[in-house]
Amino acid sequence: MSTDFLEDVRDPVVDRLAEYLNIPVILSDQEAPRPAYPFVHYSVIAPYIPNGEYGAYSIEDGEDEESLISTRSEQPHATFSFTVCSENRHEGKRYISGEDEAMRYAERAQGFFLHAGRAALSSIGIVVVEVMNSASRSLLDVDEVSRRWGFDLRVRYTKIDEREDPRMDSYNIRKG
Repeated sequence: MSTDFLEDVRDPVVDRLAEYLNIPVILSDQEAPRPAYPFVHYSVIAPYIPNGEYGAYSIEDGEDEESLISTRSEQPHATFSFTVCSENRHEGKRYISGEDEAMRYAERAQGFFLHAGRAALSSIGIVVVEVMNSASRSLLDVDEVSRRWGFDLRVRYTKIDEREDPRMDSYNIRKG
């Protein structure tokens, strides 16, 4: 049982945030159609930041008599960056300020990781270590300013690596 960062860490973080906010949360810098505003784009800044320790090791019997399963586990950190995107627009007769909408969703996302998401992620082995400050990340997008607010998130998780090794007594060692 080895840890797959994408499946075991990234996907649960992103999926739970999208469910909480009820807007799309998509990977940054990809070839895909841009969803309607508002949406969140994210990137994984660092999937593996070691904590400076060697980790814990264990050895167990393998599936057959000739092998052992060697396991190493540790608790590294990972850093995500989330940016909420919006724009000034009219929806029917209602005017939406992109700045306000992006800031509101960024604050809700931060709140998720500080409270409800902290508990939900902890229950599956992902610990929220730090929710960093939210800041404007707006930029000029052709002829309109794309309103953006974002923050970074640092989590800790358990990384497990396994390998199968032959038993030492299965080697044919000759004395010379």
